[in-house]
Amino acid sequence: MKNKKKINSALRLKWAVICRGVSVDQKSGLISIFNIIEEICLRSKNDLPSKLTIPVDMNLVVNFELNDITPLSIFNPFMKVVILNPKEEKLGEREIRINFDNNKDKHLRVIIGFDNFNIVEYGRYEFVIYVKDEDGLDYEKIGSTSIDIKKDNQ
Repeated sequence: MKNKKKINSALRLKWAVICRGVSVDQKSGLISIFNIIEEICLRSKNDLPSKLTIPVDMNLVVNFELNDITPLSIFNPFMKVVILNPKEEKLGEREIRINFDNNKDKHLRVIIGFDNFNIVEYGRYEFVIYVKDEDGLDYEKIGSTSIDIKKDNQ
């Protein structure tokens, strides 16, 4: 049996943010983030319908760092993002493989685009970030970020 170490000791979430625009410089690899989204205000005189899907052009940008002792050649993690409504019920999830190939500084930014967002009530919606190694059976929570959905009565 392989001696397995916890993924949280190998991979660290430096930060995660939700924004409207993001670009990566092809030469330097530096990232530019535009219009960070902390809340969405919905103008409505009525209550929300039982389920509302709003079209949005937003991105979840996640910045990971691999520790200095984990060789890139043996580390092939997966990432899962679970979106929770204010009652902590799962609205959806996305799973992707994280690729550190040829990334000499052991930093990696993952960008996940969303073109719509399901709203079931006003409140805080969490984007919970989980990771696992390719040999791992279970995901480990590594962090989260959120958006507040508010009612604007104007």
